[in-house]
Amino acid sequence: MGKAGCCWMIWWIPAPRRVVRALLPKAHFATVYAKPAGKPMVDTFITEVSQDTWILFPWDTEPQFIAPIAKTMGQ
Repeated sequence: MGKAGCCWMIWWIPAPRRVVRALLPKAHFATVYAKPAGKPMVDTFITEVSQDTWILFPWDTEPQFIAPIAKTMGQ
């Protein structure tokens, strides 16, 4: 650990990462999957996938219909 300490950030959208990288130039960005368009934005990744690959995460694969959050909150 450096003098500045350590923190964890999770980002899903590419544009804010550019802003965060500019604000935190010494930060180390790591990810599990990297697509060609996003590879320049990360320092470490485990697996490279093609740009047209849709990655299914466990929370994206619900086998039954789930009502949208807006409807469940009475909106």
